[in-house]
Amino acid sequence: MKKILLVLLLLSSVSVDSQAQSWADMLKSLFGMSTKKSEEIIPETTHIKASELAKTWLFSEPVIDYTGSDPVATMAVSALEGQMEGLMAKAGIQSGRDRVTFKTNKTLTIEINGVVAMGNYTYNPSTGEITMRVSMKEKTATLSGQTEYENGVLKLVFDANHVLSTMKAAAPSLADHDYVKIASSVIDTYPGIRLGGSFK
Repeated sequence: MKKILLVLLLLSSVSVDSQAQSWADMLKSLFGMSTKKSEEIIPETTHIKASELAKTWLFSEPVIDYTGSDPVATMAVSALEGQMEGLMAKAGIQSGRDRVTFKTNKTLTIEINGVVAMGNYTYNPSTGEITMRVSMKEKTATLSGQTEYENGVLKLVFDANHVLSTMKAAAPSLADHDYVKIASSVIDTYPGIRLGGSFK
């Protein structure tokens, strides 16, 4: 895994415009990956109702995904996914303990390792878009992202750059973490990467 991450770091430092086609061709020949978007029909995403969103959700697991079609970025995100648990632990986030509570009056609280942050949110149930404004330790952060809901599991995902910036502001020591350095480089290189979590 370390070798893969080092390769991805090297890839992310290369000019995408000049190298994208050659890397795409290489991956296509090695792994049978297509550089064209699939024409398969994607099922319609179900968005949670505002009334169902308004309750306490326990953090289950971290989420990283990619909304683009670049095969190199897809490979990079796949490699980063395996390291997400370590990043969450470094940030002090624990599955089954930490939580977010959405209230009917559009306020929210986030509890991480005994620290409580408060704020407010807006939610559009027709599109699944959500914006959260949270204050913690005299710092305020705004995250705009997307919700997905299926089988009682709520997924919240946001622009990866914004998430990493918020995490580093809340815990400055994360900036020196090897995973964060590599993830930041990959995220800067390939727009469309999202970070977040699933909740139950």
